[in-house]
Amino acid sequence: MMKMREIALTVLTVAFTVFSGYAENPGAAKPFPGPFDAEAMVYYIVHEGGDLKINVGFERRQFEPAGQAVTLPQAMTFQLYDAEERPVKTEFHRFPDDGKTRRLDFSYEFKSAPAGIYQVRTAVTANSRISGSLSTEPAAPFGVMPSRCMMAAGRGQCAYVYVPPKADTLKIYNRGAETTVCGPDGKTLATVESNQRGTVTVTPENIYKLTFSKSGIVGFDGFPVILCPDPETAKKIRAGVVFASDGTMFFHQFQVRMWEWMKQLSPAQLEVKAVPLESLKEKFMAVPASAALIGPDGAFNHAAWLFENQNLDPKSPDYGDSRNFGYLALFYALNAEFNPYRGNPAILNRLLLNQYRRLLKLDANGTFHSGWSDYSGGDALSTLAPYLSFMLCGKEMPQEEKELWEAGIGFEINRFCLSRVSCENQSAHWLVDAYCMYLGGAGEVYKDIAAFVAAADADPELNRFIKTGYMQEQYGPDSTYQGLCACNLAFYYAMSHDKNIEDVLSKIYSLFNHTVAPEPDGTRYGASNFCHRTKGSWVHRQWNGGTNLMSGWNEDAACWYDSNGDSAKTRLAKYLGWRGDRSWYENNERWTVGYAMSPWLPMWSSYFYPVTPVNDAKLPVLRSDRFFRDFNGEFYCDREPDSYTVVYAGKTSYDWRKNAYSQVPFGKDWKKDGDTYTPVSAAEKKAGWCPTQGIALFWTPGYGNCIIGKNWNVYTGQFVRADLPGGKVSWPDYWTGACSYDKAKKVLSISNRMWNLPMTSERKIGFLDNGISVTVKLTREKPSEIQKTVEQIPYLKKADAKVEFFRSGKWSAEPGADTGKIRFVNSAGKGVLVTLAEPTVSSFGPSTAHFEHTMGLIELGIRDSLSYRIAAIR
Repeated sequence: MMKMREIALTVLTVAFTVFSGYAENPGAAKPFPGPFDAEAMVYYIVHEGGDLKINVGFERRQFEPAGQAVTLPQAMTFQLYDAEERPVKTEFHRFPDDGKTRRLDFSYEFKSAPAGIYQVRTAVTANSRISGSLSTEPAAPFGVMPSRCMMAAGRGQCAYVYVPPKADTLKIYNRGAETTVCGPDGKTLATVESNQRGTVTVTPENIYKLTFSKSGIVGFDGFPVILCPDPETAKKIRAGVVFASDGTMFFHQFQVRMWEWMKQLSPAQLEVKAVPLESLKEKFMAVPASAALIGPDGAFNHAAWLFENQNLDPKSPDYGDSRNFGYLALFYALNAEFNPYRGNPAILNRLLLNQYRRLLKLDANGTFHSGWSDYSGGDALSTLAPYLSFMLCGKEMPQEEKELWEAGIGFEINRFCLSRVSCENQSAHWLVDAYCMYLGGAGEVYKDIAAFVAAADADPELNRFIKTGYMQEQYGPDSTYQGLCACNLAFYYAMSHDKNIEDVLSKIYSLFNHTVAPEPDGTRYGASNFCHRTKGSWVHRQWNGGTNLMSGWNEDAACWYDSNGDSAKTRLAKYLGWRGDRSWYENNERWTVGYAMSPWLPMWSSYFYPVTPVNDAKLPVLRSDRFFRDFNGEFYCDREPDSYTVVYAGKTSYDWRKNAYSQVPFGKDWKKDGDTYTPVSAAEKKAGWCPTQGIALFWTPGYGNCIIGKNWNVYTGQFVRADLPGGKVSWPDYWTGACSYDKAKKVLSISNRMWNLPMTSERKIGFLDNGISVTVKLTREKPSEIQKTVEQIPYLKKADAKVEFFRSGKWSAEPGADTGKIRFVNSAGKGVLVTLAEPTVSSFGPSTAHFEHTMGLIELGIRDSLSYRIAAIR
């Protein structure tokens, strides 16, 4: 736990009496009592003036978080705001791991505090079984609001709610709870029953009464629903709304200050002209690393476009522009001789205009969305540019503007910094955001929060997926989004050098590098049959996996190092005089705003956090010609002098995820050209078909990749497929997979029920000195309508290789009955041989083209069993 700050925090032993000032008032309603069981809460305290002591408490109902695949230790954050909603204190604490401490209490004192509404905002780690309490001295009434989450409500409890201007509906979602809504006249308007959702029409600037006739969990939407103990308190809090001088309504006082600041800007305060980079050639050339800051994927060449295209019309609803103008932060803050905009107040005004405009949209709950969903993944995706901008400028700008920006940008990170979701690339954004707050001057507390989250990422007891070597994506491994996650983690590491994240990245790079192997010409291909979310292999990882940022510390990262082509001198000479014309920007605006400040841009790895890559870095398959690695029973990798085999045997996703898949060969957006299918829609190109156990790679040094398992569609996996009437198919059901490995025999056994068929597939894969053996057994429990049952061998199609079938004593290019062997041979005579224990029928199945390569398919007929060996042709 971080050290308490001496000026304000003392541990209390007082008892908490919630709404104590109203409990004894016979005319008041029964208050909505604490403790408050919710992931995040906002307390609105009505203070009449004078000294005020605010007591905040947290109590855990059990000593460990609820059993989850990924979690954080029991911890909490809270923020205190004064009557002007200026942040006074941000605190972060975690419960000690002593198995004894159930409660932590803190207090803060305001001396001679003016009258007004004071706020306390709290957040606890999800599923932590922590509830919160609040009291004041002297006793003051307060309202409570769950912040982007649901909260517990007890039977017989009631509360009053003020409807702000412009609101006309109250939405309620009950889980177990039952809620009755009464209007200002006391008449019942509606009862939302248990486990139901309801919408109630309401009238602005009126007060409604909510009564909970059953205990359970409840969520609200439609407007900021602040539950108050009586109508008078609800009227004073007024749903938290405030108004600017021109009557514009906001949910936060800092938004009013931002709005007034924006309105008073004069055109002269925003006037700035782009400086031709040619005039700065000598200064740029003197700093070779500056080459990463220019060009289409740089920043400085886009200055003129940004200046000319930002909306500066104060009468426009898009005043300041809603797009990402993060490069303005770079222009203002970069301390370099070649930067002509350093410290220019007009640049800062434009940046803040853009940032404030975004923050004006914050809801009362401190996020950009209302409602009861606590899933923060979507929120996280748009946060990097704002927080990176604050990181660059926070300590470089006037204190008053910095404090206002910090007050606004703090709300979202304070709400979600302790949240983790099932797609960890999203969670990783909050880690970066928190550290950016620290570097921007928002306080050591954000450094502590980041370190806390990083330690949990690295702890296999809290993150069971890191035991294998990945951060989860939809409850399992995924190659492309793992790259996005790793890039965020790598960026955090570049800023912090946190050893925990170095260890996490080392595991990620090692595992996924094992799923990739090179061709003789150096081209790399990877498997994706194990991917739970997208179709791409590790070769297609998003944001390059942060490998450039980590290439100075990690060989597995360094073997992907990309020098971005031209030398610094060549790039400078090429782009110092370049500017895109109108048509270029019409097609490539993303480079100026969409991608601005992204962690994968060359400016971070080549200018701000440059590294010297590890020399002679190689993929694992090339570092040694003999090893066997078991990655936590999920991935098995066997390297022999003549071959390399990877098998996926994991089953980490929850059973309910099966409902996302259907018994069709692939999605609807596939185009067939001859015998080859290609995905044509953006969604189909991305969305993975289904994770499957089985062979992921079979590779030989001379031939390169032969068998590659993909999750593109049913025809790209290595397993048994059954064709059914009506165009449906069945294959081994991932969610029924049972795997075991016999170390002594070096045999991996995988058993699955077939997808919605009365049949079981049992597969044994033996790891041999020269390849692998495969035995498949099908057990049919009862007759079923099956048109064809085949064993699939998905292989990489190559221009310089041919596939041949040994039939009737000779080799043939055509498959057919009595096939005894199959060989894949390249122009150098190197190849792979499949030897069947007994002759069987073979055929070509559909081919699939995606990611600039094509997967072919060989089908081997199977009735009850099939055995074969796969080995290098020596």
